[in-house]
Amino acid sequence: MYIGEACRTQVNRTLSHRFTTPALAEEHFNYPSDDDISESLIESISAMPDSASSRQPAYADDFEKILTKLDPAKQMQIISELFSLLVGQSLIPVPPPDFLELVILGMKRLHSNGRSNVIYLLAKAIGTMRPQGTDSLLPISRMPMGLLEYVVNFYTASSINKVYFT
Repeated sequence: MYIGEACRTQVNRTLSHRFTTPALAEEHFNYPSDDDISESLIESISAMPDSASSRQPAYADDFEKILTKLDPAKQMQIISELFSLLVGQSLIPVPPPDFLELVILGMKRLHSNGRSNVIYLLAKAIGTMRPQGTDSLLPISRMPMGLLEYVVNFYTASSINKVYFT
């Protein structure tokens, strides 16, 4: 059982004696309903300008206010679902559900150990085209891409027999 589930179970046991439904407990503790959060989110999104480059800090504040009303698991779920929708619109395979959580954990681990954000740097190297426009900064069709792919597959494989190289 995960820590969040154990905590939720304990809260349910404790509060079930005082409140007959979760809605009554949420109302008592001024916990926002999903409808309130949805309305706030829709209002914030509707008010955003069309261009991301002209986004004003106030919109970021609105999203932060909305997200901070949710527990971290719900925050991750919403952001992951939005990310999956965006990726799906790009016509590429949707990443696993834990993708963003692993990215964040990896970035935290790098930061806490004084390392550069190689997760971002790798994405930038693969996603940015060379000035000539023929390939990415890190060519994906030749070395060192094959070496990087092999090393990452090696360290993430659950068994040595599952290490693969394309």
